[in-house]
Amino acid sequence: PARSFPAVIDQLSALLTAQLEKLRSQGVAVLEVVVAQTGALDYTSGTVRFSSSLGWHDAPLLEALRSALARDLPEDAALPELAMENDAKLAALAAYGDYARKGVRHLLYLSGGEGVGAGIIADGHLLRGWYGSTGEVGHMPVETDGQVCRCGRRGCWETLIGLHSLTAIYPPQDPVHDDARSLVSRIAMLRERFDAGDQVLIERLAQAQHDLERGLAILVDVLNPQVIVLSGWLAAFDDILLAPTAASLEARRLDDRPAVHLLASRLGPWAPSLGAALVSLEPVLADPTVLQPQD
Repeated sequence: PARSFPAVIDQLSALLTAQLEKLRSQGVAVLEVVVAQTGALDYTSGTVRFSSSLGWHDAPLLEALRSALARDLPEDAALPELAMENDAKLAALAAYGDYARKGVRHLLYLSGGEGVGAGIIADGHLLRGWYGSTGEVGHMPVETDGQVCRCGRRGCWETLIGLHSLTAIYPPQDPVHDDARSLVSRIAMLRERFDAGDQVLIERLAQAQHDLERGLAILVDVLNPQVIVLSGWLAAFDDILLAPTAASLEARRLDDRPAVHLLASRLGPWAPSLGAALVSLEPVLADPTVLQPQD
């Protein structure tokens, strides 16, 4: 129920209302709010076309949030502009800045959470695709006769390397399945168990590493990135995943020159928020006159 569209809108509106009022009391004007959203997005209508992790189809996110904020904010409060972007794409934007300054033009950002998504930077530009679903790499068919994915397909990559592929080794009542806990705390719980020598988890991680390199091998051949950045649970286990996966990708090179650098994100769970802040600055950079003195 907590993930139903109306419930999420109410929770998001309550959170935003509290923050907007706090900022207003400090004399801060908020021009735009950017929502980090999973799934394929229709940017024109502000609709979530589909999100398998939430079970949403054609959800009018921005329209519903705008109405909820108009209901919850005081009458004299200004309603900020609303925008949305895929969370993995926002995280890719946040991570890309440092690499761009080093001359990198092609980057793949892989998010490892409940699902698996990617933000793709090609020739310095974020790719979205005509339908807004570029980066849904978690639904690549990696194992034809594999498990049924939440999206309805069979053998998707995220059934092998999504967080659920790790937590599935524990019984349903285990707290690692508790959606009321943050994703960060659940990943930390897994890391603690690994460090304590949980043999079943150690074996599952070894398989997940193999499955990670299977999918990345495809993406490297298709996208030819200079840098791949792992995040989420993948970054939390970088000491386990990076070296063997990088060695596997190195062994598959067709030429001595186009080596890909495999790294772990250091931005943590705030990467999408940092990317959203960058996106929200775009209107100001395009037209600084939108900043008006506050009364």
